[in-house]
This record gives sequence, C-alpha cells and structure tokens, in this order.
Amino acid sequence: MPTNTELAWAAGFFDGEGCIHAHTDTRPGRGRRDTYYQLMVSVGQVHREPLEQLMAWFGGSIRKSREYVGNRWGNKYNTIFWQWNLSGIKSVEFLEAIAPFSRVKKSQVDIALQWPIQPVKFTAINDDDYNLQATICNGLQQIKQANLNNSLQP
Repeated sequence: MPTNTELAWAAGFFDGEGCIHAHTDTRPGRGRRDTYYQLMVSVGQVHREPLEQLMAWFGGSIRKSREYVGNRWGNKYNTIFWQWNLSGIKSVEFLEAIAPFSRVKKSQVDIALQWPIQPVKFTAINDDDYNLQATICNGLQQIKQANLNNSLQP
C-alpha cells in the first residue's frame, strides 16, 4: 500500500490527468435490463512511467491509447498516448485511497464512492442498486457538464 505522501501524489496526478466515468452499455433485447453500468477510472498520459506506478499500487491495465501526429510551434512531432484503466471494485478501492487528498475531482469522487459493489462478480444486481448506479451515472455527467460550463465562462 502506498504511503500518505504517495497517495497525495496519486490524488493530485489523478485530479489533473484522470477521469471518473460510469460506462453505459445499452443493448435492447438482453432480457430484464437493456442497460448496464460499470464504474471506471482512467488516466491518460504521454509518459508511461507514472501510469506504471499507479498500476503497481492499484492494479488495472495500461494500453497505448493512440498516437498523435501534428505540428506544435512549427515542429513536427509524433507522440504515443498511454492510458491506465481500472473498473469495478478496483476503481472504488482506488477512489477510497485517494479521496482524502483529492481536490479538483472531490465532488466526482464522493459521488462515485456511493457505487454499490456486488459481492460476487457477474451476479444479478438488485433493483435498488441498479437504480443507484443509474443515479450515480447521471450525477457524474451533471458535474462534468457543470465543470465544462464553468470553464467556458470568461
């Protein structure tokens, strides 16, 4: 387990580069529920090393997300973009660990920490927990939209 100093670093790094989202998968005709939700956290970065540190502490996976080719300040560049991902209970455990140190994404972290955890993977979720997942998904979307709107204000 990382030290408090390391958790504070992880929280600051996540506040600046990370994302909390509830993945929504809708497929009509799947039975009782057509929509399923999955809590996920991710961090995107051109430098792989800090993502490897997060993976060593919290698990998850790192993948090459995309390559950018462009022109910055008159210089051509080609940059690989890496992404560290966690989902399910691992994402909740990560958010619990960094919550005391989070500032920028504190409201998102607090909402995401209400996510109901299934005791056994791939078991049916009860109606109350399913509705709570939908509420959390909507709450995260509203916070992000409000943050976007505020960032566009002069």
